[in-house]
Amino acid sequence: MDAGRRYADEVLKRIEEQIGDGITSEYAEKKIKEYLNRHKADIEKMQQAVKDGEITRSEYYRWIDRVLLRGKEWNKVREDIAEDYTEQMARTIVGIGALIKLVYVYNRNYTSYTIEQAVRKIGKKIDIKRVKNNPKSILPKSGSASKNKFWHRQRLQMVIRNGMRKGESIDKIAKRVHRVTGMDRVAATRTARTAVTSAESRARIDSMYDAQKIGVHMMKRWYAVKDERTRTSHRILDGETVPLDQKFSNGLMRPADPDGDPSEVYNCRCRLLGVADGIEVGEISTAPKNMGRLEWIMEKPKSKPMKKKWRDE
Repeated sequence: MDAGRRYADEVLKRIEEQIGDGITSEYAEKKIKEYLNRHKADIEKMQQAVKDGEITRSEYYRWIDRVLLRGKEWNKVREDIAEDYTEQMARTIVGIGALIKLVYVYNRNYTSYTIEQAVRKIGKKIDIKRVKNNPKSILPKSGSASKNKFWHRQRLQMVIRNGMRKGESIDKIAKRVHRVTGMDRVAATRTARTAVTSAESRARIDSMYDAQKIGVHMMKRWYAVKDERTRTSHRILDGETVPLDQKFSNGLMRPADPDGDPSEVYNCRCRLLGVADGIEVGEISTAPKNMGRLEWIMEKPKSKPMKKKWRDE
């Protein structure tokens, strides 16, 4: 694993911690408990009617769907909870944006550094500009607010209905919203993981274009993570090398390409490496200690081959 990917993995761990802290079910549990407690007498009356044979279980289920979980009061509760979850998702995605930027900056400068080191082996000295900013297009999106609300309303309706049908206590039914929270965390983590891979590969290919502009013949090479989680189409790609402006055989320009088919993009963990004048670059396991900090952009690394002034973009 090269230093750029190692840094990206460290950032992803921090992001996952933020997601765990940022998406909670406290508000939803409170609202569900309040609503069900207001209707506790009616719920117990209907449950007793089932036990006494006055109504069938099917009739009780219809009452849940058509009376208890319907109407202005329930719709308001459900909408408030859906709004809260949607806002939590949006805040979490925005909050991890700064960390995604670090992945981009680190990997772009890291790739420039490795290209310079590679071509020095054949006697070519180059100076690739360093960056301190990132393109806005790498930042993850929280998705359509209206679609997120709709999804949360539907999931909430389902988990509460199932709890009621099973005759669970109000406290236990309220805790069922943990399932919705868990799904949100999974979705946010998937978005973040994809965004980290995308930022890393975007940074690397941008550096490759920088090198190509100053006379280095660059190609890009796809490397798949070799484990059972890697999709077949990406395992087949392992080692495939194409020109910078050409798509790989799966239709993507790079790992986690946001313009690609979602089935090829989400949860991608593959890496992109460059081939400079026939020499593969990007496998340096260590890099200047301060490469992860923005000050590194304006400094000269302590490695002896780099005797030059670095330029800011």
